[in-house]
Amino acid sequence: MRKAYVTMLLLVTVFTLVGVYILYVFSISISALRVGGGILLLYIGLDMLGGMPRAKRIEPRDIAVVPIATPLVIGPGTITTLLLLTTREQNPVNILLVLIAAYSAVTTTYLLLKYSEKITSLLKPSVIRGLGRFMSLIIVSVAVEMIMDGIWSYVETKLSQGSLS
Repeated sequence: MRKAYVTMLLLVTVFTLVGVYILYVFSISISALRVGGGILLLYIGLDMLGGMPRAKRIEPRDIAVVPIATPLVIGPGTITTLLLLTTREQNPVNILLVLIAAYSAVTTTYLLLKYSEKITSLLKPSVIRGLGRFMSLIIVSVAVEMIMDGIWSYVETKLSQGSLS
């Protein structure tokens, strides 16, 4: 679990500090990131909602990194949010505040995962299943919102440039 925590902290740090440059190198717009990330998140959410996540061969030594650290915890939604928060206002204070908030969220997630067996032992299986379905619906909704925002942002940009008639 510690490996997942360190990986999550590393991913948050990298995307907060240099994520904008990564997008620039690959010529990816924030709009495209929103749509692509939304589609990936939609896929994950629908998979979870179906109650039958696809079993993929994961090496036991890699399970802390994939799928725990990424894409489930630090996935398209988190990465897009970090990039949006740091591209709007690129100053040291803003970046520090984003990092503090992200580290707090990652630490909380780590503690919840670490003590998940104790937490789930307090709940009935039907409550856990119900919460899982509800959260899957929330994930799907966030994904659709990301896709719509990305498309709308793209259309607005093209309209302001006069290149979309």
